[in-house]
Amino acid sequence: NDGYFDPDLPSGEQFQRGARLMPELGLGVAYRSKSDRRRVNPFANFAAFHVTTPDESILRTAKHELPIRWSFMGGCEIEVNDIVMLKPMGLYWRQGADQQVNVGLLGLVSVGGSAYSVIGGVSHRLNDAVIAHAGLRHKNNMYRFSYDVTTSELRSYTNNNGAFEFSIVYFATHSGRDARRRVQSKSF
Repeated sequence: NDGYFDPDLPSGEQFQRGARLMPELGLGVAYRSKSDRRRVNPFANFAAFHVTTPDESILRTAKHELPIRWSFMGGCEIEVNDIVMLKPMGLYWRQGADQQVNVGLLGLVSVGGSAYSVIGGVSHRLNDAVIAHAGLRHKNNMYRFSYDVTTSELRSYTNNNGAFEFSIVYFATHSGRDARRRVQSKSF
């Protein structure tokens, strides 16, 4: 067949069913202080993913449960002055024997009293990568670009190339708040 895959050839595998239902559940709680009277506003999030520990085995000859992933993120927004805001933060997650720790710092600088702010920062995924961040915030929209440089032995698998990420974020607001305050919010 000239090296091409022929889907009509029998594989010899015996599947019981071609489809299956695996209910999935994730739970979380978040806290965020957002006071205009305070220069430091902390935040924290806790989440559990795959709470139902679904059986992800294909052939169903043995049970392979997906472990729960526990995640905690925390940090604070620090208003240095009317122009500059800093956001130190950290993330820890664990799933089975795997875990990840990220620490970082983002900065936001308002541009000349306009609705625009410039974002920049760096974070470190421990034992794996260093990530550079750059972006722009306009009112309730944020556009952020990041590039991670692999620092672990995995860099040989990527030919020393990192990974690009582009984020578009919309910050929803509470309907009962003053519209002028919503537009001028420096949070990121």
